[in-house]
Amino acid sequence: MKTLRAINEHPALSCARETCAIVLIAILLMSLALKSANASDITGTFKNGVYHVNAVEAHSLLSNSKTVQVLDVRTPREFQQGHIEGAINVDYYADDFAEQLTALDPNIEYLIHCRSGVRSGKSLAILKSVGIKKLIHLDGGIKAWLSSGFPLTALYDN
Repeated sequence: MKTLRAINEHPALSCARETCAIVLIAILLMSLALKSANASDITGTFKNGVYHVNAVEAHSLLSNSKTVQVLDVRTPREFQQGHIEGAINVDYYADDFAEQLTALDPNIEYLIHCRSGVRSGKSLAILKSVGIKKLIHLDGGIKAWLSSGFPLTALYDN
């Protein structure tokens, strides 16, 4: 009869343990590599179905995520003078503002802002009404972003 020690030292069991350990490590590494910043990672406050973040939190989120789309609801002139890199512009004052929002992908997360947070704050209900559910609001708008020392991209210099 084999002893427990002899069974534990069997080459097949040793190989199985090593394989199991390698698989577990691979799964852990893959889960860490695939993890991206998303709404569940935000440290801001959650009110009425919307995450509210300050400029530092927004910058961190954008730096760590390739899936969050910046939505700038300022006027085209404001947008052209400087905007967060990668942002799309939908003018809050446009007659077809709500209609333009229906063209947005409802399955991605949006970081929404304006100049100070007023227009973007008012836009939240409209965004929800057209089916956008993953919303992050930059409290204080682009003014807060600039006050925190973060850069803007301009379409062209005036």
